[in-house]
Amino acid sequence: AAFVLQPDRQYRIRIKTSDGEEYLSEYTKVKNSPDNKITWSRDPDGLRVRVSTEDKTNQTKYYQWQYEETWEIRSFKPSEFVAQQTRPYVTVQARNPSQIPLLFNCWRTEGSPFVLIASTAGLSGDFVNNFNLSFIPNGSDKLVVRFSMLLKQYALSREAYDYFLLM
Repeated sequence: AAFVLQPDRQYRIRIKTSDGEEYLSEYTKVKNSPDNKITWSRDPDGLRVRVSTEDKTNQTKYYQWQYEETWEIRSFKPSEFVAQQTRPYVTVQARNPSQIPLLFNCWRTEGSPFVLIASTAGLSGDFVNNFNLSFIPNGSDKLVVRFSMLLKQYALSREAYDYFLLM
């Protein structure tokens, strides 16, 4: 179930395996993530999506991003027939005309395929400028009709950042 973390409390993860082993993380404080700004630009080879963020309190230092892309796909030609398995044959029949418009559009959703992290620990300020999130090449189905990206930004502890860096 979803729950809201309280910023004045510390939390840890407890993992119990099916064979009775138990693993506990160290306690850690909740870190609030600063606002971000998503931008995109056209390159000769496609579309680049970037994120920028800044923590003016200089407290975040370690960031992670995850995104979900959703895009619409439209058929080039309507599906007027339907194939049905009728053992030992396959029968092809005309589709109900009221179903044809429903099969013309569909949607696809994919998550970010990479671990996306950045650190500002070695910088004079706590800001990330134009971090590359995604590149969509020219000719991709993603850019033909409609495209949407839902971005989640997380403020990490140093230990979490080091863990994701190893991944």
